Amino acid sequence: MLKKLRIILADDHAVLRTGLKLLLDNEADFTVVGEAANGQEVLAILEHTEADVLILDLSMPVMSGLECLKEIKKLQLPIKVLVLTMYQDDHYIKEAMQLGAGGYLAKNSIDTELFEALRTVARGARYLSEQDTQILLDKLFNNPVDLLDEQPFF
Repeated sequence: MLKKLRIILADDHAVLRTGLKLLLDNEADFTVVGEAANGQEVLAILEHTEADVLILDLSMPVMSGLECLKEIKKLQLPIKVLVLTMYQDDHYIKEAMQLGAGGYLAKNSIDTELFEALRTVARGARYLSEQDTQILLDKLFNNPVDLLDEQPFF
């Protein structure tokens, strides 16, 4: 029998969580085991729910996705994280990955890349969409002086 990848969804928009849950539950190797509307709810769910991957939005009330990532890292919680967000800025990508996210995916890529990104992050590899990789490469090679004032990518 196929072991299902246990997923927690964290986004403050209930309609997005519902749509993602339907999409994921239709795949044979995925099951949604929890839903949260903010980072505090994520941490509470992680106290009593075994999960493999957290799909995490960055922009949420009460506790943002970045704050949640900081807590997950600080507490050394055994969960892999795929950031799913509308932000496609090198600052957010770098910060999320530095805080321990295994992958970063823009919401506009959801229909084409979500399953691949989830499977990649679940096996412990890093995932960046082609679009997000291009954003980081453009920053690296087109603005090298700006990078001197910043922390390293990883």
